[in-house]
Amino acid sequence: MATLVDSHFLAFTALVTIDYQFLFFDITALLKFDKVTDFSGILILYCTLTFSLISKG
Repeated sequence: MATLVDSHFLAFTALVTIDYQFLFFDITALLKFDKVTDFSGILILYCTLTFSLISKG
């Protein structure tokens, strides 16, 4: 698999994490719906773990 930014995909993982956090922050702020925050934390964790396993598996 080609390297995106660095050999350990740390920059790509950081960008994905920040994007997910901004997305769920927007949902929470616009809809005033606070139940999404716990779901977003777990989703970011599982996405990061899945990407790590697939990329370096």
